[in-house]
Amino acid sequence: SESGATACVDCPAGSLCVARATATTACSPGSFSALSRQSNCTECAAGTYQSAGGATACDVCSTGSYCLEGASAQTNCASGHFLGRTGGTAQSDCSTCPAGSACAAGATAHSLCAPGTVARSSGLGSCSRCVAGMYQSASGATACVECPAGSHCAEGASAHLLCDAGSYRSTTRATGPHDCATCPAGSACATGATRPDLCEPGTFASNAREQVCDACAAG
Repeated sequence: SESGATACVDCPAGSLCVARATATTACSPGSFSALSRQSNCTECAAGTYQSAGGATACDVCSTGSYCLEGASAQTNCASGHFLGRTGGTAQSDCSTCPAGSACAAGATAHSLCAPGTVARSSGLGSCSRCVAGMYQSASGATACVECPAGSHCAEGASAHLLCDAGSYRSTTRATGPHDCATCPAGSACATGATRPDLCEPGTFASNAREQVCDACAAG
């Protein structure tokens, strides 16, 4: 202050002034001073934070995060956890993501795994794609299902696709149409066939990959 002063000036809110101070000192981030004439600043309480200096109040910690005492920034809930309310005070306030769902860091809610993906256990940050030969049609699943005979499933499949007419698959877990076998001559294979159907007496299939057997002509 200037020399020759006749009175001291009140220290403003958001700052501190020690004895014989010649200037105010702004409260540092993570602290505040709500009133004037303060000789120290108060740390933000757990569940609140303040990123700026010279603050007169702290802000409530947002959903998906928590704030320790004296925090100058919010801390995201760890991957595999979520928090749907404000004012979290520690990682322990964040809930574990349940099986069948995923939670990225800072999640405010758990997200169900989409069809074709699963989360086999709790506390996961992302869902895993079903491997080839497996599928999952439901949301929020914890396991994939074997692709049935007569069909095939690529990686991340949300449904099993039937083998084309003229081909078949007798076992489970086919990964693509290349795993469906060609229907041999003398038999027919409809869409999704699990085995060749031999042509009945009076019908024939002279070529492989036939969908139906042809009737023998009269004579």
